[in-house]
Amino acid sequence: MHTRVERAFCTKEFSKFICRQVGIYLKHRITDSRQYHFSFHKGVIFASGNISSGNEVGKSNCAKSVFRSAWYSWLVSKSLELRESSVVGTEYLAESALSRSVCNSHSEIFGMELGSIVSTLNNMASPSYAGSWDNVGLLLEPSPPHTVSKLLLTNDLTPSVMQEAVNKDVNMIVSYHPPIFAPLKRVTQSSWKERIVAACLERRIALYSPHTSWDAVIHGVNDWLISVFDVKDVRPIEQTEVMSAGRTKKLTFWTSAASADTVSTLPAVEHTPGMKLYTEHVRSQGGDGAASSKVCIQCSAATVPSILAELEQHHISVEHLECSDLVKVPILGHGMGRMGQLQSPVTVQAAVSAIKSHLNLQHVRLAETADTKEVRSVAVCAGSGSSVLRGVKADLYLTGEMSHHDVLDAVCKGIHVVLCDHSNTERGYLKVLQGRLTELLEHKVQVIVSEIDRDPLVVV
Repeated sequence: MHTRVERAFCTKEFSKFICRQVGIYLKHRITDSRQYHFSFHKGVIFASGNISSGNEVGKSNCAKSVFRSAWYSWLVSKSLELRESSVVGTEYLAESALSRSVCNSHSEIFGMELGSIVSTLNNMASPSYAGSWDNVGLLLEPSPPHTVSKLLLTNDLTPSVMQEAVNKDVNMIVSYHPPIFAPLKRVTQSSWKERIVAACLERRIALYSPHTSWDAVIHGVNDWLISVFDVKDVRPIEQTEVMSAGRTKKLTFWTSAASADTVSTLPAVEHTPGMKLYTEHVRSQGGDGAASSKVCIQCSAATVPSILAELEQHHISVEHLECSDLVKVPILGHGMGRMGQLQSPVTVQAAVSAIKSHLNLQHVRLAETADTKEVRSVAVCAGSGSSVLRGVKADLYLTGEMSHHDVLDAVCKGIHVVLCDHSNTERGYLKVLQGRLTELLEHKVQVIVSEIDRDPLVVV
């Protein structure tokens, strides 16, 4: 059996990508043990393999039909035009005509599985860094397999940006602000956010949102924002604290050294992901000189009853049993907002000019103190800075928006305030991230930044 796809305008690299994707698709659609091989030669993709599951004609035709159905489905899933197909004896032939524009746009892009991209994004800025109130991470996931060859970065996923994503044929959108925040009870055409969710699902576009995890992480949005100034001793205003993965309780008890070794083999300990166990061996003060051990188990609250029950079932002697709450651990360098000292003092006017240049803005709003003192220290917060900046000692606050009363309070305390509107203090980071993310994805995914996305407020 041979399946042939004509590739008149396709590069060798993209043809290899097509071969891999066809193979992945067929493996998900055909579950028996047939073997298939895909190769590229002189601009043509060949797929070959034994489609017969036996000598009977019926079984052979059935196998052939399954392969043909899977091949057609793959073409449709990629929006490719099937030009001609025929079955000649035991040979199946299909020719697919791809437009020159499709071939050229993907000529150097290999693509990457969605799961790998999500892992890369999570490793770059852990969702655990986000605010507890936030909704971050993978929000929409098309059914697998889902290969991403083009990814769109945007600050806000509005209807116009959604249309841009459709027009540019992207497979994934990373929206800084989560389009899905309040719980959805239905997905209909009654609201613009529901229509966006429906459009993503219909077009198999994955959706990921990082939001405050990008605010908190080192080299994230707030580090980019404060880089407008020549600062030293930069540190977060609010330190990020995270709980060890899934572990909220700490069990501590004393037992014999032999029993301590048995504890690690208990099913509730050995087979529970994320659990941490360690022991401290101490020589007993008794006359027999026997060793005893202090056992510490870090686990979730839900597993505590199971551990205690198994200790009793295995007749492990337990003394001085304590159960305490684990506290969150600070992650140095990560957190909301940034503050620091300027290498050299600058005037308010010079600071404002630098901000306009950095954010590519013609106008900002300035609340200046009465004494117009020079700026020696700054505190910044991307987006809405009222709660983060409140009470922070600095000569100048830079943020997107603050309440009237918080601005008034800051100015009366001798602090200049520069407001740039919410998303204007975030959007510029996407250009920086574009190159970084392309590198992290090993140049296998085309990363683009929305040309439509902008702050809804303008100065008129």
